[in-house]
Amino acid sequence: MKTSRLQGAKLVEVDVNPDGSLDIDAMLRKVTTKTKLLYVTSPHNPTGHILSEEHFVRLVNELPAHVVLYLDEAYFEFGMRAGAPDYLAIIRTRLQPWISTRTFSKAYGLAGARVGYGIASSAQLAAAYRAARPNFTTNVIGMAGAIAALDEPGFVSESLSVIEVERTRVGDALAQKGYRVLTTGANFVMAVMQPAEADTLARRLAEAGIVVRVIGMPRGEAGLRVTIGSTDDNDQLLLKLSQA
Repeated sequence: MKTSRLQGAKLVEVDVNPDGSLDIDAMLRKVTTKTKLLYVTSPHNPTGHILSEEHFVRLVNELPAHVVLYLDEAYFEFGMRAGAPDYLAIIRTRLQPWISTRTFSKAYGLAGARVGYGIASSAQLAAAYRAARPNFTTNVIGMAGAIAALDEPGFVSESLSVIEVERTRVGDALAQKGYRVLTTGANFVMAVMQPAEADTLARRLAEAGIVVRVIGMPRGEAGLRVTIGSTDDNDQLLLKLSQA
């Protein structure tokens, strides 16, 4: 978002639905002859919502030809584990330009290395994407880490299993506190509450060394986004929640 503004782009934002799902109808209604790119992500950050196959097929088919469809799959591995459709197979049916990007920052645990990759509909679009990329975005150490990560698929599988269990445990604890917890297919959960309550809870957790994000939601509510950590980390989170 910040980068888009720096490049002089006009941003047109669309609110998610109250349940955290993407409002495909609203997105398509916002598209005009001046629209250059439509950006969509699944699992969605910060709600964790997985875009259904039906809705993604509709977006692929109904988005006008002059608009580039950008699919952010940063949480791809988590989404596949949670039952997300094969978006790449669907988006490849689109005759107009599209690009999908993925990263090693999430499931592979290489956030500091800043390594990722994109899959584009054409060589021309890939070249344009590379031309717009800042210099020195990837280094040798990061690339070595990515290669090593690909050689250890068992690590990713084990990590996804742990996060799946811990995500349910944390979500259930938040729900027991009376918060509305959104369905998620990512490595975080979001609990929806009133803004003042979210701010208070976030401050109390921060005092205990636990950092969570408060994010505005539709209808004047706020979402408390909690990233799933190790079992010990989550134990500390649940302890502080029980005391809140």
